[in-house]
Amino acid sequence: MLQSSIPEFQHQEHQAWLKKIDFYQEQIQIFQKELSMVLHQHIDLFSIIEHVDEYRMILLKKLKKLDELRRQIILHEKNIAQTLQTDAINLWDHMEVRAQLEEFEKKYDSLKKNFRNFVAHHIGESTL
Repeated sequence: MLQSSIPEFQHQEHQAWLKKIDFYQEQIQIFQKELSMVLHQHIDLFSIIEHVDEYRMILLKKLKKLDELRRQIILHEKNIAQTLQTDAINLWDHMEVRAQLEEFEKKYDSLKKNFRNFVAHHIGESTL
């Protein structure tokens, strides 16, 4: 890969990552609404309330992680634009963010599956 095309590739990848982050944030907002639906249907069951609270905390942590990833991507993008060169630090930063996003996606997919099962069990699949 040519030296000048590395920043362009990184920029394109950053844009794709930011779109993924937008998608995850929107999906988490939907999950939060679904938790409210579960809570309203089972307002008297303490065990359900505990599960809803636990999921809310997990979703908040996921949102914080997404904000952190977005911040890292934007900072890296600014750094690339300012230096217009690719050095070992920029490449390492880029690879580190990629690894963090991939790790987030793995954990998120697992959470999503468990969350969907929980919601389906407590409000029924017809409302999803």
